[in-house]
Amino acid sequence: MVGLRQKVMGQVNLVLAGLGLISDAGSFTLTSGVLDRDPIRMGTNAATANGALAGFVTGAAIEMPRGLRINVVSS
Repeated sequence: MVGLRQKVMGQVNLVLAGLGLISDAGSFTLTSGVLDRDPIRMGTNAATANGALAGFVTGAAIEMPRGLRINVVSS
């Protein structure tokens, strides 16, 4: 699935690469979409990618060091 490789892993890898570069108490804001909450026909790939990204942010938020924050917004 292209969405998982590009949309999800691209942003996950960005956060992982930025962990050592971002200032203490800094924030990551990732972009997602509404299709995991409001699905449409032929939107399975996007819904899967958006759900995976939301899951990553939920899990990563409680593991962020140095007061870092992470959130996801729908665009």
